[in-house]
Amino acid sequence: MHLIGVWAAAYWDWCKARTRTLSFWLLPVFLGVSFLVAIAAIEILPRWIGIPVLVVVFGPVSVFMNAWYENTRQRLDQQRAQSEATRKIQDMINRESKK
Repeated sequence: MHLIGVWAAAYWDWCKARTRTLSFWLLPVFLGVSFLVAIAAIEILPRWIGIPVLVVVFGPVSVFMNAWYENTRQRLDQQRAQSEATRKIQDMINRESKK
């Protein structure tokens, strides 16, 4: 059980590192392609093989997309904080210039 947790943590760290470098638009495309591949596998393969394929495909994909969402949220929070700090500095400059 411990080994599964170590592997899951390593995969999570890899996903977090990888999603930081990928383009914003590329990850929804990745999700769409994996969805189409899974649907095609279900339609082509028998059901008793297709359902495990869904679990095997969408398990890692869902973890990857969750890491992408967290990185995107953190990036947007940083941008929001930077723009708010810039606005505060501009307000301070405007107040000082009016005096």
